Amino acid sequence: MNCTTSVSSKDVVKAMRGKDYDLLISDIQMPGTNGFDLLTLLRNSNIGNSRTIPIVAMTARGDRDKEAFLHAGFTDYIYKPFSSSELLGLLSRIKTNRREEKPEVDFSLILSEVSDKHKALLSLISQSEKDREELDAAIKNGDRQKLREITHRMQPMWEFLRMAEPLLAYRTLLKDSETSDKELNEYTRQIIASTAMLIKAAEAEIKRLTNETEDTDS
Repeated sequence: MNCTTSVSSKDVVKAMRGKDYDLLISDIQMPGTNGFDLLTLLRNSNIGNSRTIPIVAMTARGDRDKEAFLHAGFTDYIYKPFSSSELLGLLSRIKTNRREEKPEVDFSLILSEVSDKHKALLSLISQSEKDREELDAAIKNGDRQKLREITHRMQPMWEFLRMAEPLLAYRTLLKDSETSDKELNEYTRQIIASTAMLIKAAEAEIKRLTNETEDTDS
């Protein structure tokens, strides 16, 4: 993860002209252009990916109601001061939401070396259903050690599928003793939702392969 720090809206515009960033975290109270004005400026400009980049409001707790930031068009918000686990949780949540907008899973690596692709996908579905059930049981029991064991087992396959980033961020949260039960529950539910999305994608891939075979035979 690489971060560029800017001290003014002018610096932000200059940085964004040079490259497309994945995320912008903007303070709200700033000299000159405040966070709301910066949001408006970027959304109404054609500066790099300014119209689509997720923009997070960073503000003091109690400064404004959270709905005010979302209504204004911010992707999310984070209150100062925040811990590393809170920041990682924010990043994980945004990555998950963006992935859900375009739920694509790359099955090419796991299917390239197997002759029976249907069997491989059915095995993936079966294991993913087991992972989902075990994650649900572990979070209900508050068993962090079990959650670490399950996600350690899940990681290699998710890396093959090129969807490991949220899982890696989640495992970092699991290792942080400061992560609250409420926060951990929220992000466990996100991983469970991603697992359900993976199952649906695998079922769709089986259907696609079946149709492809039928078209070839005919």
